[in-house]
Amino acid sequence: MSSDRFTTEDGCSLAYEVAGHGVPVLWQHGLGADRKQTAEVFPSMPGIQRITLECRGHGESELGDPGRLSIAQFADDAIQLFDHLGIDGSVVGGISLGAAISLRLAATVPSRVKALILARPAWVAHAAPATMKPYLSIADLLKNFGLEEGLRRYEPSKVLAEVQSAPRITRLPFAASFRVRGKRARLSYSLVFPTMAPDSRRPTSQ
Repeated sequence: MSSDRFTTEDGCSLAYEVAGHGVPVLWQHGLGADRKQTAEVFPSMPGIQRITLECRGHGESELGDPGRLSIAQFADDAIQLFDHLGIDGSVVGGISLGAAISLRLAATVPSRVKALILARPAWVAHAAPATMKPYLSIADLLKNFGLEEGLRRYEPSKVLAEVQSAPRITRLPFAASFRVRGKRARLSYSLVFPTMAPDSRRPTSQ
């Protein structure tokens, strides 16, 4: 397994991970997650090479221009990673947001997509589902109060209470990392969703 970085055409430094050898499979994380999520659910197997690009503002990747954040941009970044690695075509797939990125790739550059693996694609039916609420709430707290104070205010909030009272299968993942005013602020799943095990994460499309 190896980790590295590359710089996109607009100057954004993105982190990626390559694990294994063989047929390349771009396997993308969901909104707010990072390479740890994809590694947990993608088994290591002979003849398969898993590639995960940490999207802008996720994991160790830079945020870049916030105005460029979109599924279209994430998909374009994936193509630039293919070019950087010298990959003509790949199986592509992912979880929630990662699946949406994969669908975008299949629709716009079908010659680069050999097959699709989709796990609960995000935003197929609705542009902004209600399950986005915790992300928006926490992002606002981080922006206005920083990591420590933001987390302190989030713990007694109605938003967290709603998440914790939801059926286990509908609970959401929360960001493995955020970038606030240019600085990375990390929050663990155990802090945000203390009763939720990593293997029970549910993408934001549900």
